[in-house]
Amino acid sequence: MARQYAEKFWRCYRQMFWVDCRRSLEAEFAAIHDILRPEPEYLALKDSDKALWVRAELGQSERPLRLLILDNAEDEASVAAWTPKTGNCHTIITSRFAHWSPGIETCPVWVLEPGPARELLLRRSGRVVTDEAAECDTLAEKLEYLPLALEQAVAFVTEQGAGIPV
Repeated sequence: MARQYAEKFWRCYRQMFWVDCRRSLEAEFAAIHDILRPEPEYLALKDSDKALWVRAELGQSERPLRLLILDNAEDEASVAAWTPKTGNCHTIITSRFAHWSPGIETCPVWVLEPGPARELLLRRSGRVVTDEAAECDTLAEKLEYLPLALEQAVAFVTEQGAGIPV
């Protein structure tokens, strides 16, 4: 959903930054610094100083509108210090965490029940129901019944051909 938003509204933003929260946030923000300040004298700074500068920069009100996507956040506390509180920066946070503070707008992503997930995998792949139902159940469970993940998995399986089991 974050990617779809970014693709649809890219014209509204002067700059967009995608941060993978599974990695070090300090290193991710340091990489943003290196994009914004590519001069050699700034590249030599420590990652902590670069990240601090980016956090301050994203909080500036006089800057053009920017979009910051914090992807795969563990929870609210893990990204609280990295989320601009002021300034001209919109922030989207993707997470499996469900207990955000009041005032933070959420958009839950619904998952399929096991039966419909199996049916989606079997129908889209063109497989016979009795042959690979158990494998489909296992795959759906590993993908946590997320519809987009299931769709991508079945596209991969279909592309590989009939010789590759689910």
